[in-house]
Amino acid sequence: MFDFLDYAPLIALLRQPDRAQRFAVTVLEPLGNLFRRSWLLPTLEAYLLYQGRTKQTAAALGVHVNTVKYRLKEIRPCVDAELADGNRTAALLLAIRILRVLEADASGRTRTSPVAGRSGKAAPNGDGHVSRGQIRGTRDRSRSGDREHLMTPDEAGKRPARTTTREAK
Repeated sequence: MFDFLDYAPLIALLRQPDRAQRFAVTVLEPLGNLFRRSWLLPTLEAYLLYQGRTKQTAAALGVHVNTVKYRLKEIRPCVDAELADGNRTAALLLAIRILRVLEADASGRTRTSPVAGRSGKAAPNGDGHVSRGQIRGTRDRSRSGDREHLMTPDEAGKRPARTTTREAK
């Protein structure tokens, strides 16, 4: 049985888009300058969804584990306290999802993609914080091209293996 009460805060906030955006910006404000990075929201969302497991996060994003570790090294100083507290972690995930839904509504896209949006990057205002209206949904970009969604570990395992020069001959 699925408990739809998990989605109650999201549903309530989305009835008032301005309030929802204000909530998301406030929760994600500590990330400041990192909003210039297109990988920020997809990485943070995957990391939270996979409860801090870097291998599964990397598989979901379609990137190497060391890439995820580097990104987390960049993110942690800004949100370390949030990651240690369950309620704050839930607020981070809710804020990311709110931005995704608001961006999907604004662009007319469907909301089926876990990480959807444009690759627009928010620049902080003069005081180093991201202001309301600057945050946009992003998608993860890797060497293999744009990723429109997070892959499950099963999907990641089904990717064709890379061939080396020796194997190709």
